Amino acid sequence: MTEKEKRLNRQKRSLSRAKTSTNKSVGSERSKNKTKRKFTPFYDIRYFIKNYELKTDIRIGISIIAGISLLFVILFSTYHQLIGADISKLMSYVESRDYINADEQYSKMMKKRSNILDAYINKIVSNKLTKVFTDSGEEYMYKNLGKEKFIGTTNTINSLAGVTINREKVLGQANNVLNSYKGSKIGYEEASTYLGVASTLNGVGPEINNIKLSVDEIKQSRLIFSQAEKAMSQRKYYVAIKKYEKVIENDTENYQKASVRKSDILKLMPEHYINQAKIFAKEKDFKSAIECLQYILEYDKNNEEAIALKKEYAKR
Repeated sequence: MTEKEKRLNRQKRSLSRAKTSTNKSVGSERSKNKTKRKFTPFYDIRYFIKNYELKTDIRIGISIIAGISLLFVILFSTYHQLIGADISKLMSYVESRDYINADEQYSKMMKKRSNILDAYINKIVSNKLTKVFTDSGEEYMYKNLGKEKFIGTTNTINSLAGVTINREKVLGQANNVLNSYKGSKIGYEEASTYLGVASTLNGVGPEINNIKLSVDEIKQSRLIFSQAEKAMSQRKYYVAIKKYEKVIENDTENYQKASVRKSDILKLMPEHYINQAKIFAKEKDFKSAIECLQYILEYDKNNEEAIALKKEYAKR
C-alpha cells in the first residue's frame, strides 16, 4: 500500500468517527428533552388548567347564546300570537264586508306594529287578504257567491290603505279565468266581471286589463263564428268564408271548426256561384253576374270557366 492510499484511509476513518459522535450527541439531546418534558408536572398542570378554562368559556358562551335565542323565540311567539289575534279580527271584518270596522282594526294594528317586524306583518296580512280575494273570486265564478258580495269584499280590501295584494297569485287566478272561459267552463259575464273587479285591486297592475281584452276578443270571435254558421246554412258562401276567416286562434272552441268549414266552402263555391252568375246573366243583370264570378276568382284565380264568363259578361 502506498503512502497516499494510507493517508486516504486515515481520513475516511476520521470522518466516520466524527459522524458517529454527532449522531450520539443528537440522540442524547433528544433523550434529555424527552426526559425533561416527562418530568415537569408544573408545566402539565398549567396546560390542563388553561385548557379547562378555555372549554369552560366555550360552554358558557354557548349557554348564553342558547338562552338569548330561547328568549327571542318566546318573545316572537308571544308577539305573533297577539298580532295573529288582531289579523284574525281584521279578516273577519273583511269577509263580512264591514268597511268601517275593517279600516279601524287595520289602523289599530298599524299603531301596535314594531318597525323591526313591519315586513313580516305586512306579508301575513297580504297573504291572508289575497286568499280572501281569490276564494271569493272562485266562489263567484262558480255561482256560489253573488256579484254584489264579491265586489263588496274587493272594495273592503281596497279600503285598507297600505295593504299590497300578492299580485302574482291574482294574476295566476286571472289566467285561470281566461282558460276556463276558453273551455266554456264559465260564461262571459262571470269572466268579465271577475277581471273587471280584479283590475281595481291596489298594486295589481295593467296585466289584468290585457287578460280582459283577450276574453272580449274571444267573445267577439264566437259571435262571428255563429254568424258564419248562419250564412253557410243559407248558402251565402262568400259571406260565410269571410267571417270564418275572422275567427281567432285564441278562440280554441271554434278556430279548428272554422278552418274545416272554410275548406268545405272552397269546394262548393265554384259551382254555386257560376250557376248564380248564369241566372243573373239571363236576367240581364251582368253586374251581379260578374260579382258572383269575382267571388270565385278571389280564391281560385285560375278557374277557367269563371274567367271566360267574366270576359263575356264584361262585354254586355
